[in-house]
Amino acid sequence: MRVNFLKLKKSILFCLLFTFSIHVSLFAFEFEYEKTWDGLLKTYVSSGIKKDIQTTLIDYDFLRDDIDFRTLILDLESFDISVLETDVQKLSFWVNVYNIAAVNLIIKNEETTSIKDIGWVFQSVWDKPVININDVPYSLNEIENDMLRTMGEPAIHFAIVCASLSCPNLRPEAYTSAIVLSQLEDQSKQFLKNPTKGLIYNISRDQVEISKIFHWFEKDFGGKDGVKDFLSEFITLPTDTYSVTYLPYNWELNSK
Repeated sequence: MRVNFLKLKKSILFCLLFTFSIHVSLFAFEFEYEKTWDGLLKTYVSSGIKKDIQTTLIDYDFLRDDIDFRTLILDLESFDISVLETDVQKLSFWVNVYNIAAVNLIIKNEETTSIKDIGWVFQSVWDKPVININDVPYSLNEIENDMLRTMGEPAIHFAIVCASLSCPNLRPEAYTSAIVLSQLEDQSKQFLKNPTKGLIYNISRDQVEISKIFHWFEKDFGGKDGVKDFLSEFITLPTDTYSVTYLPYNWELNSK
């Protein structure tokens, strides 16, 4: 049988172009974090211990003077979110925006030692507009509750970081739609492996101490039983009869 190599070549080229077009349609409109946010995270975020808590620490003083961070904010302010079509695009976008907005809030309030001190009696810090996206102001509460929690993915609580020591670690890379689900899974795993703020098991009492995140957002995990089911996905405990209490939450700034 004689093979028409020209026809075969055209067929292969068509398949490659078709595959590329699908890839472009899925990811072309994603905000390009790797140009700024990803590099900033790798430069200014590092692992450390503060107040006996294993966490990631941010060099806010140096980040404040980095022109790339200012460029990042300007780029976000002009970004048209209507181009985000898929759930993973929206998920990765808003997780990044939350973290960027929280960092920017601290940068704008140089003297603060805790994010909770920035709010005032008539408006908590969580309800304060902290970033504009395409001329629409958003607060941290709006990003978390209206944009992220409505997606039904409880693992977002281990990815968004409100600039505090007991928050989950700030991941030293941007979230991207291509791998966001595996990133969230890894964040959950790493958080629960951290005994200083994620989970401690007391053998003698058959008691698990976990982050208050599980208490504040218990509904997102499907109630008390849902929390236990979630824990069992990432850790192995010797019994399933353990009682649950909550670790203290340190709101001190996660600064170097």
